[in-house]
Amino acid sequence: MAIQDFDASQVPRDAVAELSLTAGASYQIYNASTTATVFYRPGDTLATTATRGFKVEPGSFAFFSHETGEVVSVWTDDAGGCPCLISETV
Repeated sequence: MAIQDFDASQVPRDAVAELSLTAGASYQIYNASTTATVFYRPGDTLATTATRGFKVEPGSFAFFSHETGEVVSVWTDDAGGCPCLISETV
């Protein structure tokens, strides 16, 4: 899988559906912002902004995977959004 751009907003969105991520694969999410924080959370339903999520600071990355039927909610608390890069890991 090539690296894919994902622009997080203040409204949680499902990275699985938007990027056609494969269940059981491992992925890396990189926060390409210099100021915004991005949050992500795998789960059965889409998160809300009040949901706790894993925090990825600007210039940092984290790893995640998901099971069949799960979503991976991605959002930011920054009104300007947060550019991210998501890629499959080997």
